[in-house]
Amino acid sequence: MRRPLLFIVLGVVLFAAFAVANLPARLIFDAAAGPAGLRAGLVQGTVWDATILRLDAGGPPVAETRARLQPGGLLGGSARFDVTVRDATVRGEGVVTLRPGGATLEDATGVMALSRLPLSFAVPPGQSVQADITRIAVDRDGTCLQAEGSLRTAALAAAGESFGAELPLLTGELLCAGDRIAVQIDGANDRLSLSGRIRLEPAGPAWRIEARTRDREVVAALSLLGFEQDGPDVFLLDSQRQNAQG
Repeated sequence: MRRPLLFIVLGVVLFAAFAVANLPARLIFDAAAGPAGLRAGLVQGTVWDATILRLDAGGPPVAETRARLQPGGLLGGSARFDVTVRDATVRGEGVVTLRPGGATLEDATGVMALSRLPLSFAVPPGQSVQADITRIAVDRDGTCLQAEGSLRTAALAAAGESFGAELPLLTGELLCAGDRIAVQIDGANDRLSLSGRIRLEPAGPAWRIEARTRDREVVAALSLLGFEQDGPDVFLLDSQRQNAQG
């Protein structure tokens, strides 16, 4: 009797999983992504293969996001998707898991135009940042639970070229700074050393970046980029100070 009972239970479980997976994607998105703070203009398809248009995750909406379900997570109370993002200013792919209590992004790579970010300092047009994300986890309120990954950009070096100064490439490491996702920024060459942190606040990025140099050409370039002298050979780019002055 045990074997028929096992087959009956297995059949019921598989039927339930199939039924849930064929629900309209909008229902699952509203139930799982809504509490995690995500919004969408339009959600098409089923949970197996959904297209999300104008996805809003707290910044400029992403034009199109394709999500393909990994069905194994449904029985554990989560929705796990292979996600591909297509937009004129951001492209990437990774694995997103949505739960009533929050969301995670794992094994993700992408490229984003810096023009998407509300930066108050000068960045040459056409510059971007590349990201390799191991894992980002947030709760339903957007509180950072875990952030691991790396970023890199040639934006500072490109700015230096336009100002006639040799500036370094920048690298970054993701981390949780208090309850917010943050990036530790570093860059150095024989003329300049730079380090600082950017926090992703609800109102937009907040940053404090310190540069050290004695090179006159580099000093001039830093001034044009918005850095202010903060001591001998020390120059500071501070969003809080800039906002206070503005």
